[in-house]
Amino acid sequence: MKKSLSLYTVICSLVFTQVLAQNSTVKNSITKERIIKVDLPTWRSSGTVIIGVDADKFKKYVLKKFNLDFQQDLTDAAGFAYTEDTTNWIIWLKELDSAELAHEVLHVTSNVLRSRGLTLSNDSEEAFAYTLSDILDQIY
Repeated sequence: MKKSLSLYTVICSLVFTQVLAQNSTVKNSITKERIIKVDLPTWRSSGTVIIGVDADKFKKYVLKKFNLDFQQDLTDAAGFAYTEDTTNWIIWLKELDSAELAHEVLHVTSNVLRSRGLTLSNDSEEAFAYTLSDILDQIY
């Protein structure tokens, strides 16, 4: 019996493939500490991607810049996506990791589009894929 993959699995695979394909570019373009602004005008959403800082420095930055006081223990975390405000989301990565980046970008994509009334299905798959690609392209 042929087993079908879930749409979520397929999208995760596509994201990871795109990240791996650009891996040499990523290593050359993102230095140890980086703050990247991402704009998604179609969805009236924007975000900040913070790469290469530890959890304490990340928390201090978002408290000062966004007045957000994160109480989560991020000591052992490799990354985190803040999506409670889908018009101004945040991704944090302790260090650049392609799989973790794909993971957090999928969280953002999913939450932004769901907040706009889309659920992941065969009919909405392209919107999710293009949004995900748009975020990744702006990070690279």
